[in-house]
Amino acid sequence: MASNLGAFNFRHGAIAAQDGYKLLGEFSGNLANGGEDIHLVDKASATITLFSYDDGEPWPAEADGSGMVLSLSNPLGNPDPNNAGSWSAKEPFGGIEVPPIAGDLDGDLIPDAIEVAMGTDPADPLSFAFPSASVETLEVAGAAAAYATFTYQVDTQVGAALPVETSSDLTAWQDASGQLVELSREKGDGTIDIVTLRTRLPLSETTVQYYRISLDAE
Repeated sequence: MASNLGAFNFRHGAIAAQDGYKLLGEFSGNLANGGEDIHLVDKASATITLFSYDDGEPWPAEADGSGMVLSLSNPLGNPDPNNAGSWSAKEPFGGIEVPPIAGDLDGDLIPDAIEVAMGTDPADPLSFAFPSASVETLEVAGAAAAYATFTYQVDTQVGAALPVETSSDLTAWQDASGQLVELSREKGDGTIDIVTLRTRLPLSETTVQYYRISLDAE
């Protein structure tokens, strides 16, 4: 679970899917650093698990304020979660502790410059309008085929460039303008434009690609 599902997917979604993690929803509360009772129930209110954790011996000391997190050592083996020996200290998700982003007023992991360029409030963590992607059957040059489409918003008054980039391995990124065609541009609230792009080629003629929206600081 994540406190902000959209922000988590924006930053870690590809890694989570690759590693087989499944997000169940959002959790707005906080767990006590010193330990507390955890009671998980299903939709019928039947108990899934009930246990208590602690930050003292014999629980892993490295997970007590040093940046590590408590993690079940063998979750698929159905360990007893009340047993401190079932737990170990591990690095946070993604292998490193996620540092705060410079220039992120509301702490939603979206840089303020991106929020301003897209016309959302950098002081409100719930205001960000995440880009969306889908597969649509479109008729192009008289032939119907499935295309990937991407929709995002931009504040025309700010006038910042939001180029789309592409990658085949999530490491090396390059400009994707040659692979995309603007499908529509609609007026949103005030100075907001809603832009929808499609892949130039149908999906049947393309290889696996990843896309992202970047901000041209210039």
